[in-house]
Amino acid sequence: MDSFKQFDTLDVSEFEKEVFDLPEHGQNYFEIMYILNGSGTHSLNGHKMDYAAGSVFLISPGDRHTFLIASRTHFFAIKYTEGYALFWERRGMPNVAKYTDRMMANKFLKERQLQFSDIAGRALAGVIANIRAYEPRSALSSSLFIFHQFQSILSLIMEQQGDFMEQEIPQKVTVNEVLHYIHRNIYLPDKLKAKKLAAHFHVSENYFGTFFKKHFHIGFKEYIDRVRYPLIKRRIDSGELRMKEIAAEFGFSDTSHLFVFRKRMEQ
Repeated sequence: MDSFKQFDTLDVSEFEKEVFDLPEHGQNYFEIMYILNGSGTHSLNGHKMDYAAGSVFLISPGDRHTFLIASRTHFFAIKYTEGYALFWERRGMPNVAKYTDRMMANKFLKERQLQFSDIAGRALAGVIANIRAYEPRSALSSSLFIFHQFQSILSLIMEQQGDFMEQEIPQKVTVNEVLHYIHRNIYLPDKLKAKKLAAHFHVSENYFGTFFKKHFHIGFKEYIDRVRYPLIKRRIDSGELRMKEIAAEFGFSDTSHLFVFRKRMEQ
């Protein structure tokens, strides 16, 4: 099964298709898929759900999904990593990761057609329109306006699906939990060693390495580097911090090691 990867904390895309040409696949990011128009079927983890204009689907790392299009469909996708929620928590927005994790891990929400009242459906369509209209797209992940639109989508889902949000599902160690640990500790390099994660999840280091490679189709160290690099690049491009401060924030012993890392990632 194909596995798609995204290392930017937030990205949006929209596209129209008569045939969905992507095979059933997994991904390392969370996704809120909104149907602008069209009809067909969404298959998620073997569950098939019909869709039409206004339908919403939630996809998490570890899920597998694809679409079967019945009539030409205009898709709008909001794709984000856990680093997006943590970025805003570091800026004083509490419990963002907690609520997004809870929602996106809830099988009762993901494996069914979400229902919205007419009023809520119009409100959701308005929020999606705000995101589509926002410029520049390159500033999405750091935009407070876009963050509040994102929060509005989550709030509408919670408000309309409250009964399902109350159902707790026992979880074993999952891809989601591994990603949660990585993004929660992305600024703590000592905790981002395979040995530390193996101990945290009570497995051997060899088992953890095999598990990670199997599910992410990439080595653990390379994955960590590719998550850290966009965060570091954003700090450098903003000019708000000195290189010494950026190096310290991300656990580099000095700026020379940061320069070497940056050069290697940009090759």
